[in-house]
This record gives sequence, structure tokens and C-alpha cells, in this order.
Amino acid sequence: NLIAPPSETRIAIDTLLAKPLLTPSESRFYHCLAALSQGRCLILIKPRLADVFKHDSGEIAALNKISQKHVDFLICRHQDWMPMLGVELD
Repeated sequence: NLIAPPSETRIAIDTLLAKPLLTPSESRFYHCLAALSQGRCLILIKPRLADVFKHDSGEIAALNKISQKHVDFLICRHQDWMPMLGVELD
């Protein structure tokens, strides 16, 4: 079993300090998605678009447009991890 440290514990790497992956609003939305899906799909948090879409490795301009971008949530089919829906919260 994994044991999480207390919530006030912060982990630092040199001068970097870890922060929560989701804002409070994103966290609430994630829990709504999880409840609605009832385990029928997979919910990924903040995947890079370059990991979601095929791109020609020789086409640097196209890769640069998506390499630093992500969506807040990506809903995938449970059976084969095929992306079905991307969600960006504002």
C-alpha cells in the first residue's frame, strides 16, 4: 500500500517546490467526471497534445505548435485508451 504524506508536507527538489497538479476547481470537475463515468472510461489529467496526436517527426513546425500545449482532461475508452474527448476548463 502506498502511504501519502500529510497534506501540509511539501517536497522540494533543489529550488523547485512541488505543487498540486489540479486547482480546486479542476479537482472538483475531475471528481464529477469520475462519478459520471462510473469506471466506463479513463480520465487523464493534463496530457500533452503531442502525446495525443500523431505527428510527422520531420515536420518541426507542426510539432512545435502542440509540443508545449495540453488539455486539462482527456477522456479515453477504457478498452484501448483511444482518446474520445478533451476538456479545457476556463
